[in-house]
Amino acid sequence: MRSKSLKVVLLDGTPYGVKIAELSNWNGKAIIAPRAALKKMKELPEAEKPAVYFLLGDENNIYVGETDALGQRLAQHAITKPNWIELIAFTSPKLTKTEVRYLEHVFTKRLASEGLVTLENGTSPKSPTISSEDQDVMEEFVDRASDVLLSLGYSVLRASNEVEAEVKQSGVSVTCIGPDANAQGVYGESGLLVLKGSLARKKHAPAFEGHNYFKRRTQMIEGGILSSSDDRHYVFTQDYLFSSPSAAATIVRGSSMNGLNEWKTQNGKTLKELE
Repeated sequence: MRSKSLKVVLLDGTPYGVKIAELSNWNGKAIIAPRAALKKMKELPEAEKPAVYFLLGDENNIYVGETDALGQRLAQHAITKPNWIELIAFTSPKLTKTEVRYLEHVFTKRLASEGLVTLENGTSPKSPTISSEDQDVMEEFVDRASDVLLSLGYSVLRASNEVEAEVKQSGVSVTCIGPDANAQGVYGESGLLVLKGSLARKKHAPAFEGHNYFKRRTQMIEGGILSSSDDRHYVFTQDYLFSSPSAAATIVRGSSMNGLNEWKTQNGKTLKELE
């Protein structure tokens, strides 16, 4: 995979204000702003353009929307949606109304299926009529937007298909086996990819309910990523990339785990030994 550069501009010279992020060889642009900077955000040229946007709240709650004019819509949300604390918007000089509606549809669908956040949208937006060629362009837009989000530390979306394919191609095959758990994965520079069909333990340790990953596992179950196989197992219904071996092992085992010790290569070496 070729290297890419991500340029982030701090408009007021501080990381706590409005930020503009651009990825090399991509005509999209990300705008990140806290709610307190809404007035300055509305003064940007991008505030007059079509955009798809996320409103982030506490406890990983998120609302997805689209608009012809970002600044005007945010002014409405400042009144009608009191609980959001941060904005992430994506725009491009070439985006049309139909395309931002399609992006809203795709982002909402992905967020719901990946189970990393709690969606506050009351209904799921339908896909507008769009050609297959334009769909491919918009799917690429979503993948690049996902790369930007992950690079900036936002874990609201999974890595793009391109990243997962790279892990499969260049990573090391590993397994995580324990009581009622038998997971296969691939470990690479971008994280640990748990493969479709892997079995996770259904029963969890009591202390796990207070762990940060308990909510994430619950969301993965609700999103259909983990499906009940029998009274002892959940099964992964798709490949799933975790940012770290420990996150993957904890979800698989239903208890806090050190992934460097739990994931092992085909010859029995732990990832810690491998490193």
